[in-house]
Amino acid sequence: MMLTTEAYTCRLREWDSEFFAFPIAEITVKKGSISDFSSALNWCYDNKVECVYLLLPASDVATIRHVEESGFRLADIRTTLACSFDPTLPIFGPACRPSVICRPHQPGDIPKLMHIASTAHDVTRFYTDTRFPRRKCSRLYSEWIRKSCEENFSDIVLVSESKGEPCGYITCKLDREKPTGQIGLVGVAEFARGRGVGGSLVSSALEWFASNEVESVSVVTQGQNKAALKLYQRFGFDLLSLDLWFHKWFSGV
Repeated sequence: MMLTTEAYTCRLREWDSEFFAFPIAEITVKKGSISDFSSALNWCYDNKVECVYLLLPASDVATIRHVEESGFRLADIRTTLACSFDPTLPIFGPACRPSVICRPHQPGDIPKLMHIASTAHDVTRFYTDTRFPRRKCSRLYSEWIRKSCEENFSDIVLVSESKGEPCGYITCKLDREKPTGQIGLVGVAEFARGRGVGGSLVSSALEWFASNEVESVSVVTQGQNKAALKLYQRFGFDLLSLDLWFHKWFSGV
């Protein structure tokens, strides 16, 4: 189901709706500042939507003011970073080689990776918005890493080890037409945090991307995730864009 206007589209998010067990939609702005979302909100009412997502550039102050007046609430700061590849950069030097063993995932890793994912993403917008059930939020990321391993959500899932057991993961996706790469989920087990696992995962991912001859790599993280931002900046990532996620709820669930 979808509503299309000259300024935006509003469509049902089928996977999200099925997973959370109530109708969820998303408004996608096509161009410029928008002052009237009434058609989209009426469409949501007519289709019994419980929650609608909206992503806006942080610089679009006029639209942000309008959506806040329409009952949307800030859920997350989406920070997109990117780095271009240059073989002379120190990320490819011996000093930046992984300090922790990282390898492609194996089928037997999946239960452990799902367990790590259930506690590794608690600063995302689904956790920030307390209307989403906590247990469902944990399951969301467990399912995401499972699908990355089993259903080609990613081209490769790299896994870090501690004493022979998985203690972290990073998912990587290629766009061979551009050619670029994207880092997806990154998770580290609670007991392994602060031990250089995240840096080893990012370093291994960048080397994998380099071996696939991509020209640049991007990653999306939360504006409040200071540790992740510092990590990516250390590996040469620069800010590409800053956007704001808004959620609007229509009733209790």
